[in-house]
Formats: sequence, C-alpha cells, structure tokens
Amino acid sequence: MMLSIGDGGLRYGHEGWTTIDVRPPADFVCKVPDLPAAVWLQSWGCVEMIHVLEHFCPWDAKTLLSQCFQILGPGGLLILEMPNLEYCCRKLADGINVDKAMQGIFGDLAHKDPGMRHMWGYTPKSLTALLEESALEPGWKFIRAKRAQFHKRRRDFRVEATK
Repeated sequence: MMLSIGDGGLRYGHEGWTTIDVRPPADFVCKVPDLPAAVWLQSWGCVEMIHVLEHFCPWDAKTLLSQCFQILGPGGLLILEMPNLEYCCRKLADGINVDKAMQGIFGDLAHKDPGMRHMWGYTPKSLTALLEESALEPGWKFIRAKRAQFHKRRRDFRVEATK
C-alpha cells in the first residue's frame, strides 16, 4: 500500500497509490493533519510528500510526520522532497536565479492561491532533525538525504526515512 499526501495530481490514477489532497480527484479530499480515519486502518509500505511539508507551520509538520511514522508498517519508507532553504538563500544572496530562489523560499505565488505559500523552509539537516523529533520509539532506522527526483532537481532535495 502506497500513500501520496498533498498529491497535486502526481499519483492520481497510478496503480497501487492512494492519494490525499485538498482538491479532487484525490481518493481522500481533506486537509491534513489529521489523516483521515480510513488511512489509519491500513499498514502502509510507502508514504510520500512531494513539495508538501514546507506548506505547513513547523508544529503541524511535526504532527504530520509523527502520524506518517505511526501508519507506516515495519520497514516502511517515508519519502519527502522540497526546496533546500540553504541553496535558495545562497542563490538569493549571490543574485543568481533570484526568481527561482524566491519561489523556493516563499512558494509559487503565480497561482494566486494561498495554499501555494510556503510556511517554513528546510535543509537536509533541519529536516532530519525534525524527523528524529517526530518519530516514536524505537524511531527511524535510516534517514538518508538524496538528490530530488521531482520539480527542480538542483534546488530541491529528497529525504528518505525507513521505519
């Protein structure tokens, strides 16, 4: 069982994926946290949030990560991707790709949608720390930072955590 939170169309209709988003046609149309009751009834092998966590205040992000930890089965994989705040700040300070740097920090405001604003920013190090804070005993077995697979691969980063 694979769950994509804040899907935005990434996994809609893909075999084996269940989706959660604030807009249809997601399998569960709702705001998170909290995860829908039906999601808690499954043991998930993979949960992903691609460009999602930065749209939450830190306390809600921590709650959502804790809930992901709880619904993952043993050996389950959590996948997170988002802009690297450190990279964006460096580019902004250097005056390089300023528009892309601003978008990585503040979100894509071209949509004129408040839901596209970023509420917080992360680096691989700060996200790893938040993951460790959010896990319940015995915690995450492995947390690895990697190159992003979606959106802007140079600017963004990916963290995978195994339960």
